[in-house]
Amino acid sequence: MSEWGLYLRPGSPFFEEPRFTVLESERFTLDRTELPSGWHRTRASDRPWTSVRGPGTLVDQGWKIHVASVPAEADRVLSMVAEVCLEHGTPFKYLPTTGILRSMSRKYAPRSSSGKFITVYPADTTDFDRIADRLETLLAGWSGAVALTDVPLGTAPLGARYGAFREQWLGLPDGLDTLALRAPDGALVADRRGPGFEAPEGVPLPRSVQAALERRAAAAGNRYLPYRITRALHLSNGGGVYEAFAEDGRRVALKEGRRHRGYGLDGRDAAQSLADEARALRALEGVPGVPELIGWHSFEDRDFLVQEFIEGARGIEFVARHHPGVHADTGPEATVGYAERVERIVAGIRETLEQMHLRGWSFGDLHPGNLLIGPDDRVSLVDFETASDDPSAAGDRFTVAPGFRVDGTDARTADLRRLDLIHLWALRPESTFWEFSDAILDQSITLAREEGLPVWTADTLRETLRPDRGSAHWGDIALAGEHLTVHHLIERGEESLLAAAERAAVAPEDISAPGRGYPLAAGAVPWNLGGGMAGVLWSLDPGSDPRIGRLAEGVHRLSRASRRVLPGLFTGDAGAALALDRHGFRYAAQSLMARSLDRAGDVRHPGLRAGLSGIGIAALRMGLPDTAADLGERALAAVFTEDPGPGLLDGPSGAALLAVGLYEETGDTAWLDGAREVLERDLAQLVFRDDGTVLLDRGRRRLLPDLGQGSLGVAQVAARIQGHRDDEDLTRLRAAAGRTCLDGTWATQGLLDGRSGAIAYLASTCGDLTGREQELLERNVRALRRYFVSIQGQTYFPGHLCMRFSHDLSSGMAGALQSLRLLARPEREWLPGSVDRRAVTAARGTSGNGQTVPMTTGISGRREDQTKEYAA
Repeated sequence: MSEWGLYLRPGSPFFEEPRFTVLESERFTLDRTELPSGWHRTRASDRPWTSVRGPGTLVDQGWKIHVASVPAEADRVLSMVAEVCLEHGTPFKYLPTTGILRSMSRKYAPRSSSGKFITVYPADTTDFDRIADRLETLLAGWSGAVALTDVPLGTAPLGARYGAFREQWLGLPDGLDTLALRAPDGALVADRRGPGFEAPEGVPLPRSVQAALERRAAAAGNRYLPYRITRALHLSNGGGVYEAFAEDGRRVALKEGRRHRGYGLDGRDAAQSLADEARALRALEGVPGVPELIGWHSFEDRDFLVQEFIEGARGIEFVARHHPGVHADTGPEATVGYAERVERIVAGIRETLEQMHLRGWSFGDLHPGNLLIGPDDRVSLVDFETASDDPSAAGDRFTVAPGFRVDGTDARTADLRRLDLIHLWALRPESTFWEFSDAILDQSITLAREEGLPVWTADTLRETLRPDRGSAHWGDIALAGEHLTVHHLIERGEESLLAAAERAAVAPEDISAPGRGYPLAAGAVPWNLGGGMAGVLWSLDPGSDPRIGRLAEGVHRLSRASRRVLPGLFTGDAGAALALDRHGFRYAAQSLMARSLDRAGDVRHPGLRAGLSGIGIAALRMGLPDTAADLGERALAAVFTEDPGPGLLDGPSGAALLAVGLYEETGDTAWLDGAREVLERDLAQLVFRDDGTVLLDRGRRRLLPDLGQGSLGVAQVAARIQGHRDDEDLTRLRAAAGRTCLDGTWATQGLLDGRSGAIAYLASTCGDLTGREQELLERNVRALRRYFVSIQGQTYFPGHLCMRFSHDLSSGMAGALQSLRLLARPEREWLPGSVDRRAVTAARGTSGNGQTVPMTTGISGRREDQTKEYAA
């Protein structure tokens, strides 16, 4: 969850790129001080750093020094380090405020961010040693956590790493990219920034680094834990949670808390939080549902808590396995039985909380992720770092999971209110959505009453509802979809997609600016097809609305200016080209497609998302059949040589989809044979369940139904093959896939990862549905409509896991509207490559040689003229 947390700005209902606001009251002294002549500062709001450069030249890469600090000492540390750098003429960058320093050191900040308060860029190894010696002397004994990427230098909070000083990107064989630097032979290689120091091959080590490595090797045996760690259960910026075995063979859980990193909102670092957790476990020894504290181990930079290992499923896993909504044709008996089981589980949690309260403690962060439910349905609480014995502690004193915020009460009362919300959640697992509005929460309570929520729990929850509670955090968010026809809902949604384009056109280079940017998926490349603006553009029917042109201009401008090396369909150039081509912006599309094909030579992965299959489908759609055939041959071969994971987006089904398209284009049955051969690899990973449904086994006990990574994507390609050739195995798969489109507990509602994909699968069968499939289609459409909301007069739809609202194609509103359009037009192309290209070509009025028939727009002149301006 740590990466997601970066994009969840409190108070904003949209995913946003991190914004680093410099508050005047929090600025460090150096940030207010005028620099010497010839030196200057630069900073951008989408990055946390302020950079300081002098008259000298910044080299492209080299050995860098990271200086760590804690908020109480940071101002003085920055002043001392800056004095050294200015004296030596050495460029550096720093975090300009205490607030930004804290945010980069929080528990769920990226693990590599702590320990990088200041970065110093020496010109060479001699310069490095000279500056490192000065800083080691100045900062010896000061506090700070050395970055996980670095080798520590001496007793000061300093670390060293070799890496790039300037941003440059390298395309990878899987179609994605990474930050890069030059190897000694001049070739670009990955600039590795993962945990653990790696000395680069062929690069001379500074004297200071060589000495640090020797000290580290000599001290390697000093940190001894009498446990054998077998796997990591959870990792965060504050440390890890590990499964381990003691010397006597006992299985234990080992929790790590690192000093000066992993800060909570209350200012405690991970080590302090872990010490408080140990204190709570000692005080609550013997309470049912509280883990036994076994041991404690303390080291200079971190502590370890040892507790009993508890077998069980997290609350989220329990619901995913046992909720009646994840099984077909369960009937009212199963619903009643599950509701009674949940009631017993909740009673057990209540007993634990009441005994805690009798001992003077509250739990605090109660939500499904902190429950372990055993095979006998006994529940243990985990993560006691927010437990408190302060009787005046407020119930909202820390950040809790979405949907479990309780305002205006004490901590022990808040425990019981959150327990009621857990009861509701176990029946209606949509807490991230009801977080936005008490009207949504009230609707969930009403629906849960039909599924067994006791009337007294419903009444208690309703007593806490306040019309202004959601609006105080998120603004006014109202339900919008239930009372509209599907046709009007599509119209409203399309208008909002285009209205957002109008707002984003003001500053398309700042696409995620709060209040004016385009609502995109979390962390999306803003111009791509999967999570960015190109997906919205591609989903819209060509027309004369001038806002389509503005959206297209934003896609092209951003993609053309991007330094990223992303040739893929859903991730980069090919998808953006396809979206522009769909709307007649032919020259801009050809330029991007040429860039994609130039980069595709280094791609080896067969996938649809970022690999060869997706690029091939874009080439085929844009009238380049020979190029598509070359990519198709490479993709089919790569299924066997690269051993991709299963599924449509990243596995063999994507290659099979391209091969079917090439068969339809050429009539060569070898392509159809190839499609069936590679699809067999995904068929072998399917799990047909006793209830008649089918899931795709992705390993690690992950069995998925969805379109992008689950069984429905495999079935969609099977349906394309069956359109040309009878196949008994594919018939069985399609029948099971239809039954898999259940209307129950979809955790997310998007096209590639949730309910919208189930609707698209059923609706795209052109009316050839069984009675059961038709029923599931209608029930899923009714359920999907509940997720459309109105914000300031515009229609929105939740993105991934319903944590924020997004317009994107893969998980947001553009994809949801695609699925609803299929109800009236099942022959529509709802994903690139989802239907025969010849049908798409005929529908769009495009000749076989790929020349676009002139189309007029409301901008100025013909669209070909507009694209000439873009290409200039």
